[in-house]
Amino acid sequence: TITPDSRSAGMGDVGVALFSPDANSGCWNNANLLNAEKSSGFSISYAPWLRQLVDDVGFSYLSGYQKVGKRGVISGSFRYFSLGNIQFTDFEGAPQGSFNPNEFAFDAGYALGFTKQLSMGVNLRYIYSNIVGSGIRNGIDYNAATSIAGDISLLYKTEMRIGGKKRKFNLGMNIQNIG
Repeated sequence: TITPDSRSAGMGDVGVALFSPDANSGCWNNANLLNAEKSSGFSISYAPWLRQLVDDVGFSYLSGYQKVGKRGVISGSFRYFSLGNIQFTDFEGAPQGSFNPNEFAFDAGYALGFTKQLSMGVNLRYIYSNIVGSGIRNGIDYNAATSIAGDISLLYKTEMRIGGKKRKFNLGMNIQNIG
């Protein structure tokens, strides 16, 4: 749920129906990538996380897209979240080593335009979460977690006359992390 781009974060996480989509739009609504001005694009970002509390936690994001044909777009992204260095202790507080927990996700997506107004997109996501490392700690056997999830997104563009002027509207929907 961490916003990967400052533009959408600055607008209250409303990237689902942007009028000028960019390479980060695959995170919010893959179907909107069909409306991107350029035929391809990429984005890379890094954000320190909770930097007032710790200096080694951060979120990195890499995304891109490529239009294929007149009505298709392929996209992909990689998210990486480093949770810094964690010091482990036993029940009495004795040191038991340290670990650098992290999580990442790979996305692959495709969007298709049915008409000039209606498009649909799908993403498939592989998720890896390694919060405590592998091994036995305090008698509990820990392993990294993996999962697969998907997104389904729709975008409908229309124009209406309001007050005698043409107004453009984008209506977007994204159901995320199905799985």
